[in-house]
Amino acid sequence: NGFGYRQIAEQRFLIRKNLGTQINLSVQFLRFNRQVKSDALALQNYQLSGYEAGPELAFQPNSSNRISALMQYSTRQNRTGEESARLLKTGIEFRSGMAGKRSINASFRLTDIVQKGSLQSPASYEMLEGFLPGRNFTWSLNIQQKLARGLQLLLTYEGRKSENQRIVHIGKMQANLLF
Repeated sequence: NGFGYRQIAEQRFLIRKNLGTQINLSVQFLRFNRQVKSDALALQNYQLSGYEAGPELAFQPNSSNRISALMQYSTRQNRTGEESARLLKTGIEFRSGMAGKRSINASFRLTDIVQKGSLQSPASYEMLEGFLPGRNFTWSLNIQQKLARGLQLLLTYEGRKSENQRIVHIGKMQANLLF
């Protein structure tokens, strides 16, 4: 079937600043190029380039709890096709943990997408991160509990909702035995 090729090049710049003993601000800038080439599947070839930038503000009142608010703006362009997209992500995350016993992570995100070009191409799927144009909501809850020495239980719930689409719920449970 020939050869397949995937290349990802990224340049990141991250600035962090403590605004006090409990508040941290970070701002990230990213420039990227992603390329996929295939001899057998030439219609699935694409070359994406774009930028992402956004702040994250975190409040950590103690070593066990942390709440973060984030925003990210990104632009993406398919250099070998007509597709382009602008994404605005906003979200909130909560983390809580008791060392060696339990950890809880929860998040809620809203992604607004404006897209031009075909929705049926592999480039569009990659640019839109599997979402549809318009408003997209995602949320998750992860609980990891130590049951006994070497035995852990992990509960995961994820949900997503796109405009004019039904809500998708995914639940998982996993037990780990560490020896």
